[in-house]
Amino acid sequence: MTIKEIAEKTGLSTATVSRALDPRYKSMLKESTRKKVLAVAEKYSYRPVMIGKSFVTGKTYKIGLILDHMTEDLSSPTFSRFMEAVCAELQKNNYTLVLLLAKEAKKNNGVNVRELLESKVADGYILGKSIVLGSVKDALDKTPVVLISQREDGISEPMPYVQISRPLCSAYQAMWRLIKPELRRSVAVVAPEDRYYHPRKSRAALIAEAAPKNARIKNFFVNKPVGFLVARANAAMAAEEYFDELRKFKVIWASSDLLALGVMDVFSRHGLVPGKDYHLLGLDNLEPSLRGVQPVLTTCDLRWDETGRIAVKTLLDLISGKTIPEKELTVKPKLIRRTSL
Repeated sequence: MTIKEIAEKTGLSTATVSRALDPRYKSMLKESTRKKVLAVAEKYSYRPVMIGKSFVTGKTYKIGLILDHMTEDLSSPTFSRFMEAVCAELQKNNYTLVLLLAKEAKKNNGVNVRELLESKVADGYILGKSIVLGSVKDALDKTPVVLISQREDGISEPMPYVQISRPLCSAYQAMWRLIKPELRRSVAVVAPEDRYYHPRKSRAALIAEAAPKNARIKNFFVNKPVGFLVARANAAMAAEEYFDELRKFKVIWASSDLLALGVMDVFSRHGLVPGKDYHLLGLDNLEPSLRGVQPVLTTCDLRWDETGRIAVKTLLDLISGKTIPEKELTVKPKLIRRTSL
């Protein structure tokens, strides 16, 4: 089944059929016309041939996702949610995702990132703000780009791109408000040592920065790597080491759900129940991704899935020539209160 054949069956022009099959032109056609075309396309299992379409339009119908730590990123459950949302949104718009590696971008001042942005292997690109280095900046206004940012990444100067920020500081302030005032004077923070954390400000520093005046915090650092594959086990080892002191605190706040789960593993072995014998907080909302697990952690969902959807929608708008009025789109984290607090 081709566009020409659909046009013959519907009595419409090939141009109208082509627009009806492209979600970007939805507002340009009557809904009855779109439904008529889509019904025929569905009946005959029409699938667009993207190679032919690329020759006609000069577009690749691909979006490049540039990563500098691909192994680490792809092992992350939160990043997997981002990837799933990106792929789903792209496929709805007849686009596909291309993974691009810019290894050790910071060592070469982003030269490899710049080369990818100028390669025209895709119609637009998604990348992390932390790899926008000196040699990259003047390439950003030559191709559609959406940057993913956390506000603590330390790069604040204006850039010619649209960025999506996830403000962690406000999320931590909201989490502090969940803790009863009488409990705020006894908070243990379990977090990785700074040498295992890449952004300018660690999550432990952000938790302290967001704390109310009456809060009393003591940090317990996990002195081993906390990548997604080992974070829970290494947090458990640290919690066992610090157990006699940790158990004295009313609230234990881990800088990620995996670290919180490692703490909970150890406390459970000692017969202590979160929400009853102590209070426990995490960050990321990972438990729903674990099969067969009944979520108990009070946490904060950074909404990577929503970030992925907005990134794609924004990028496709840029590719189609639309003006994006906001240079910074904010995805607000969502607090999730469960039995651990």
